[in-house]
Amino acid sequence: MSKLNIKGYKQGSLIEWPGLIVDSIFVAGCDFRCPYCHNPDLITTDKVESYDVNEILAEIDKRAKSKWLDGVSITGGEPVLSKRLAEFLRILKNMGLKTKFDTNGNHPVAVKKIIDDKLVDYIAMDVKAIPEKYHLAAGRKIDVKPIKETIEIIISSGIEHEFRTTVVPTIVDPEKDLPIIAEMIKGAKRFYIQQFRPLRCLDKEFEKLKPHSLTLLENAWKEIKDNFEVCEVR
Repeated sequence: MSKLNIKGYKQGSLIEWPGLIVDSIFVAGCDFRCPYCHNPDLITTDKVESYDVNEILAEIDKRAKSKWLDGVSITGGEPVLSKRLAEFLRILKNMGLKTKFDTNGNHPVAVKKIIDDKLVDYIAMDVKAIPEKYHLAAGRKIDVKPIKETIEIIISSGIEHEFRTTVVPTIVDPEKDLPIIAEMIKGAKRFYIQQFRPLRCLDKEFEKLKPHSLTLLENAWKEIKDNFEVCEVR
């Protein structure tokens, strides 16, 4: 197949997809510049050597046939920026595997096309902040309309999905902002509240920030958890 810019490959994760054994693929390229990003090497395409796509597919196929693999999760970076994502997903589906990808939600047309073509079984989307603060989280000026469109597309699609928010100090106020975000994704099945980790951030100043306490996050969680089938702090 034509090149998909794979920069990382991790086998046998049990946390990417509830109840399934999943291999994770990391692709390069992102249109956001989130200052707290933990994968800064994936923002551009030239900092890390690429994997051979055919070798990765051969290994995945072998693992699928041995019944040691249920699905593949594709993350980044921003996977839907790759023109080869659909082709890659189709190959995985033809292997009998379930497919998942992560998205920042800034490309509703691309997300809808993949859903409509029945190439994905699970989507995870980061909802990074309340609309007024989205530019702080994304590291650039941003129109939140595409973000809201993608949220609606995912929720109304009927496929398995999750939304998640990393509670970054200076960007997300747990008590004030999480209820607003919960309203933004009303109707979603799963919502994960993620504690910020000051490690390997794109903006090194964010490595100096002290994360919000788990107690504070759990107090905020209690106020919104009943809005979702699954709502957890992690």
